[in-house]
Amino acid sequence: MKNTESKVKKGDVFITSWGYDQTNYDYIVIIKVSPTGKTAICQQADFENVGVSGHCNIQKPNGKGFGNEFRMKVTDNGYGNPELRGKYIFCGEDSKRFDVFFPHVEDETYEETALGYGH
Repeated sequence: MKNTESKVKKGDVFITSWGYDQTNYDYIVIIKVSPTGKTAICQQADFENVGVSGHCNIQKPNGKGFGNEFRMKVTDNGYGNPELRGKYIFCGEDSKRFDVFFPHVEDETYEETALGYGH
């Protein structure tokens, strides 16, 4: 593994998208990086709806964490960029989902399928 540990820090926001015939986004924020840099303690991160485009809500994560904390593994995407992978809280504290999260780029927005569209 390349040295990705120094590329993540407290406050960094990561994103993942998922869905069949629709696009959904989940956002997480790093609360703390382990001393070895191989894991990160995270929380789900809030977002703001900043507009509408067709059948999509335009979202921008704001980095404000909420809910219980969980641990994610810090990995490398093969090009020297960090990823977070592991199980995170999904649809309530008793539900977990495995996914890979990628760094959020400052000022980037994401188009999520609006309610009532897709499946």
